[in-house]
Amino acid sequence: MKKLAQYSTMAGAFLSGISMANGEVLYTDFDPDKLVFSPNETIELFNVDVDADGIPDFQIGIEYIFQDSGWGMIYSRAVVYPLNDNNFGGINASDSYYFYYRGLAYKFESGDTIDADVNWLGYTMYPGLFYANYHVGDGGRGEWQPYDESKKKFLAVLLDKPDGDHYGWVRLTVDFHDIPRVVAFDAAYESEPGVSIAAGEMPSECVAPTILSPDISATSAKLIWSEVTGATHYKLQYKQAGPGSWTKKTIAAPKHSKIVTDLTCSTEYVMKVATSCDGGDTYSDFSDMQFFTTDACRTAENTIKPEITIYPNPASDLIYMGADGLEEGAVICIFNATGNLISTGTFSGDDICQINISTLNAGRYFIAVDGSVNTFVKL
Repeated sequence: MKKLAQYSTMAGAFLSGISMANGEVLYTDFDPDKLVFSPNETIELFNVDVDADGIPDFQIGIEYIFQDSGWGMIYSRAVVYPLNDNNFGGINASDSYYFYYRGLAYKFESGDTIDADVNWLGYTMYPGLFYANYHVGDGGRGEWQPYDESKKKFLAVLLDKPDGDHYGWVRLTVDFHDIPRVVAFDAAYESEPGVSIAAGEMPSECVAPTILSPDISATSAKLIWSEVTGATHYKLQYKQAGPGSWTKKTIAAPKHSKIVTDLTCSTEYVMKVATSCDGGDTYSDFSDMQFFTTDACRTAENTIKPEITIYPNPASDLIYMGADGLEEGAVICIFNATGNLISTGTFSGDDICQINISTLNAGRYFIAVDGSVNTFVKL
């Protein structure tokens, strides 16, 4: 499920958007895209709230400047003003043409790394320059021309937060081929201080998995779904088709299947699965419901063998046995490498059980339960 937050328009043409938090990259879509243009000799700026906390982080826009220095020069410029000790990546002002600027805002390409190695320009009272178009004199200067409508570029930004510096980007176009204008589309930043972000990097969207064909017997089934990148766990629900309550299971990733037992033969069931990517109780939408029918009733036993996993392996004191499809009360047997029965125990019904192996001699052992076998090594 996407976390959504809508911020209202504020004074100074405040830039509002939809904030989607997922994983470590926090993203804000400016909806609608923010356009500012200045056909006359005016100043037009808008505020950009990269982290969507209601406090603007930068001002971006168009300014017209008149300099009565003997030339009577009028020129327009696209600028960025960092607010609240935030910063942007750029090129230091190195000659008299840029004396009245903090520096040139560097134009980042998609995929460029934004981190501590970026040249973060120090604080001054002056704005950063995207581009300046001189009406008289020697023409325009800046990193953001020539204009290409099909190629949006990125401003690298640094957010000065209480827990440290957070790196991010703002996607922009700067257009001086007709009427000077700037368009801001979206922004993102890294939620962890000091961690790099790529220009244009987006959150990993937590999506519902695709249900795959199950393995079915008369009284059990192995329910399978596609693996979702970034998943921490899945929520499985299944029941007999028609009215009735859902049976609910939680499965830790990367496992993306579950053996369910105690089904009724020759009966139609329905299942669905949702994904969590944050380790908590926030889930994607459920997958489309998938129907399956158990096999015909038979006198002979017809079930799917349980799946046994053991970790850590090798181990010296304790091992943990994951038991998918194992019913409560099943007998767990441990054999040594020569096939001698060493110990037995009873499965409690939990998905994971703990087994103390501290008294065993070093070597290889076998665990057998309900027709399934796995091995472990005692150190």
